[in-house]
Amino acid sequence: LRKLAQKAGMANRSPVRLPPGLAPLVPPDAGPAMPAAAPLTWRGRVAYTAAYAYICAHVGGLLANQSESLVALETYDVVIAKELFVPSDDEKLEKCLDVLARGLPLSTLLREKVVNTDSVLQKLIELCQSAPTVKARHHAAKAIDTTCALPLARRALVDDNLHEQIVAIVRDPTALLFVRKALYSVLTQLASGAARGAEAGDAQACADLERLAAAGVLSTLHASLDDPALARQRTRGALMRMCGALGSDPRYAQTLASLSAAERELVAARVAELGSREGDQLALLVDSAHAVLIEGGALMYMHTAAGGLVWGALESARARMGARAIVRAALVNSAVTCMLPITVVGGIVTAYHELEKMTNTRAEKFAMYTCAALMLYPGWRVMVLVEAAAPYWLGGHIVGFMSFFAWLRYTESDLLRSDVQLLAADAKASQPTPVPDGGAAAESPRKLAAAA
Repeated sequence: LRKLAQKAGMANRSPVRLPPGLAPLVPPDAGPAMPAAAPLTWRGRVAYTAAYAYICAHVGGLLANQSESLVALETYDVVIAKELFVPSDDEKLEKCLDVLARGLPLSTLLREKVVNTDSVLQKLIELCQSAPTVKARHHAAKAIDTTCALPLARRALVDDNLHEQIVAIVRDPTALLFVRKALYSVLTQLASGAARGAEAGDAQACADLERLAAAGVLSTLHASLDDPALARQRTRGALMRMCGALGSDPRYAQTLASLSAAERELVAARVAELGSREGDQLALLVDSAHAVLIEGGALMYMHTAAGGLVWGALESARARMGARAIVRAALVNSAVTCMLPITVVGGIVTAYHELEKMTNTRAEKFAMYTCAALMLYPGWRVMVLVEAAAPYWLGGHIVGFMSFFAWLRYTESDLLRSDVQLLAADAKASQPTPVPDGGAAAESPRKLAAAA
């Protein structure tokens, strides 16, 4: 500033007196202000874009190297499949099952490998009870549950009569809680898939429905509803659908006759409940709409739309706007608050996960992660426009999610059920019992199993 003042010829002038604590940033009469920064040239834009792309490429490479599905795919044939049948030690078997359980949700190809490899599904079911450690049993059950989301896996389980082994395990009271919960989920998927196919007239699904009923799946699923730790809403829905398919079609009369008296009473009660609702068109409409909302995830979007409407109206009223302005701001904020989760969560995130399941090489993973990182910049530009159109959308989003989670808590939804308590109970039950005389600790589960 002194140099600027000297150049302007004002070095000997007396400074302007200002209040204490306030000093001028620019000396008085220092001449014209400095010119504004020149706009960014095309070379500068190219340089910034290249630097951002370079950073995104490094992010893509880092994520590709840490992909759990790639680790499972690359080691499945060489290590995992061999370790399942001939384990070298307990720790290595547990690690292989952990890698497999983590990679299965992220790769469709890995699920297909598990199904198409001989006896792997059967071995995983056996490991749910015979694995040497508790965590290994948990990983095996989780791997089966995740693989069963593939229709090919459900077909293989029924064709090989593996559902009978699953029924035997979940009926065993000594089995681990998390294992029983995961295998109940497998039976739920088998029952709902067979009932859905039977309703559509699929002959193979009808045969599967009869085999599942003959194996005792009806009574097994009904028993899980009496246990608060294992009861799930989707299990109740699958049981209702299976009973409705068996009781409403005369083709299953012979199958119903072969069931126990308790199972026939269960089917009759569920059919009577469904029949009582057929006369109430409003109840059918409400049930159908509720099923669509829950299965499609639209219930969350409705809550966010309502939250955006309420928050936009409150903030507009607090700003003392007119009635028309309040209504307009509330509707715009509601539309933006609803469409943003639909676009981001329902569209972009879903497409990202589906694309991640279809990429099976490091080059494909690198390209996907790099492109996803590059899309953050235009996404930020879009968010600027969203903020300009609806400045209250974030508050409405928070209010909507508070309402949504309160509704989930009120309805005791499965989305709020955590497996932490089941895992803690299994870990506590598996702790070795100390010997009263101060001797050595209890033997390992593998030694006890060998002795038995």
